[in-house]
Amino acid sequence: MLQIKKQKNQKGAVSLLLVILILSGILIIALSVSKIVLREIQMTAQISESVRAYQAADTGIEWALYQIIKVKQPIPAERLCNNNGWTSLDNQTAYCLEITNGTPQVPKAVKAIGRVNKVRRAIEIEEKAI
Repeated sequence: MLQIKKQKNQKGAVSLLLVILILSGILIIALSVSKIVLREIQMTAQISESVRAYQAADTGIEWALYQIIKVKQPIPAERLCNNNGWTSLDNQTAYCLEITNGTPQVPKAVKAIGRVNKVRRAIEIEEKAI
């Protein structure tokens, strides 16, 4: 009688151990999947910011082209990146300009850098386009 009771306790302990192992495996899988999903959500947010930063840089290039071709004025120093000349488009988005070749009076190449939070994207045009 004592032998049968001891054997039932061992079966219960083995079953409990098996359940704990299975639940641990499920927990590990669930945590791994949640980590992947969170990373994907962050990447999606960065893609949105990247597009907005590119559009801000495009706005800067368009403004520079208008200034050079239509207005026929040099690019003001307060719009240049080296003067911390960020032009805000909204509370998170801004652009600045760099003269990569030439001078502000006669630019040969212009680079616009768009910024949204910490994401930056740049567009550069050369004299052929200007």
